[in-house]
Amino acid sequence: MKKRGQMKISFGMIFSIILIIIFLSFSFAAIKKFVSISNSAKLAQFKDDFQEDMDRLWRGSRGNQSLEYNIPSKITHVCFADYTKGPGGDGELYYDEMERYFFEYENMFIFPPESAEGLEATTINHLNLDETTRITNPLCIENKKGTITLKITKDYGESLVTISR
Repeated sequence: MKKRGQMKISFGMIFSIILIIIFLSFSFAAIKKFVSISNSAKLAQFKDDFQEDMDRLWRGSRGNQSLEYNIPSKITHVCFADYTKGPGGDGELYYDEMERYFFEYENMFIFPPESAEGLEATTINHLNLDETTRITNPLCIENKKGTITLKITKDYGESLVTISR
């Protein structure tokens, strides 16, 4: 005579397992959403801090600063582009893709655009875009482990601030 084992799982046990799976799913979705909000806030903070530093140097008579900013690591480059002239230098790789986010006045672009959390392109005031993109258009600064370093300068007699690597 052969005996077969039989496993009986009660309805309460099955219901508990289903609830645990649902709670875990919602938990992972909430964590993903919080990380996305954190990246958006970090990018907006970068834009605000950078504009504030640009304004401060623009108000002065001259200056030269190398500034570091924290940005989300999924952003590979921050670029400054002048779409009133064609691409030039090593920036040609990014020119066409970022042009989709140029509507009229934007001069700072996030690359790749899908990592920008809604801030793909923006306008930075008091920027000497012609001089910034004189050699390379767009001028793209690489994100190194969540930090970007921008050199901003303004000399006597200049009315706008120039950015370089």
